Amino acid sequence: MFGPGRTARVAENRFGAKPSPTPGGERAPSGLSENKRGGAAANHDGLLVNLEHCKYECLRKVTADNGFEEVGDDEQYWDLCWMDSSVSEGRVAKLYPFQRINHFPGMLEICRKAPLSRNLRRMQTAHPREYSFSPQTWDYPSQLDLFRKYSRANPDAVYIVKPSAGAMGRGIYLAAGESGIDKTHSGAVVVQRYMHDPFLLDGFKFDLRIYALVTCVDPLAVYVYDEGIARFATTPYAAPNKSNLSQVTMHLTNYSLNKHSATFVSTDKEDEGTKRSISSLFAQMKAMGHDTEKLWRDIREVVARTVLPIQPHLAHCYHSSPSRCFELLGFDIIIDEKLRPWLIEVNHSPSFNMDSPLDARVKCGAIGDVLRALNLDGEERRAWIEAEKRAQKKRLY
Repeated sequence: MFGPGRTARVAENRFGAKPSPTPGGERAPSGLSENKRGGAAANHDGLLVNLEHCKYECLRKVTADNGFEEVGDDEQYWDLCWMDSSVSEGRVAKLYPFQRINHFPGMLEICRKAPLSRNLRRMQTAHPREYSFSPQTWDYPSQLDLFRKYSRANPDAVYIVKPSAGAMGRGIYLAAGESGIDKTHSGAVVVQRYMHDPFLLDGFKFDLRIYALVTCVDPLAVYVYDEGIARFATTPYAAPNKSNLSQVTMHLTNYSLNKHSATFVSTDKEDEGTKRSISSLFAQMKAMGHDTEKLWRDIREVVARTVLPIQPHLAHCYHSSPSRCFELLGFDIIIDEKLRPWLIEVNHSPSFNMDSPLDARVKCGAIGDVLRALNLDGEERRAWIEAEKRAQKKRLY
């Protein structure tokens, strides 16, 4: 076994996560705030979810379907908080024992492109065979000398330039060497070797959105959802050359870019169109004679090995047993013509927009399985609040 001495448990069969145990461990700051709705929360029979900082109707639908009542920041004693943005160590430290929040402090170490490349590069140096699933990547301009050395040795290589904190395809472009890189970037960017030999279906390039649930960081526990979304480009693929580098709908598979293409195909069928379910895609690939079971195993290994290098950092940023944090990550994977999965990036707040029935089925299904894995119980909140009230009364008298 390799790595820093921790293991990632990766399961298919939906997320495969076991329900969380009864909360315990360290206590949050005691004392009930009189200007909050402590009384209402104590008497509420159901579960309370704070979606004040979540924009996705998908979360509202699934939590409502699972018996949650939505509250805002004026309610201090919610059971679950789901946010689109990352969380700080300070915010997590203030959680009460019955509360759960959907981010770990420190997860941006793999969800921003520059730190992701640094963490993977460190592991590639120590374990080159096990960490050969990510294209070579350089921080620009801090690693300009290393990039120049590589590009001189590989004069025909093409690169993809991405803002480190970018999303939805914004600011991404292809470059044929250093001369094609924009020198006026306002923020940090990474330069990545472009994978020129992707597996094609019907002549089109595609990528896979894989959902992974992290439930604990010490020990590290990671689960992979058994469904996802394949997102296709809308222009037939041709190997990159100077004449087609600017054809973003050929080289980039981002849905946010391709949905504006005149050739975008929208359909309710999951095995057709520009967006397809991974299950239907793999069924088609299997019918073509490809070993999709091995491909799934390889994808799960990529997910586990991506999170593994930052386990010590995550454990340092957050240490509580049982875990009050969890994280639903979106991994973007491209398959090459040899059926090898390649990690492109990791999203700490993947889109949960429901633009199609496929989106609704896959995304709502994933969130629903997360809620079932958390196994929250409103009785834990009510019991804790009543215990705090008794302790407060005892202190006063």
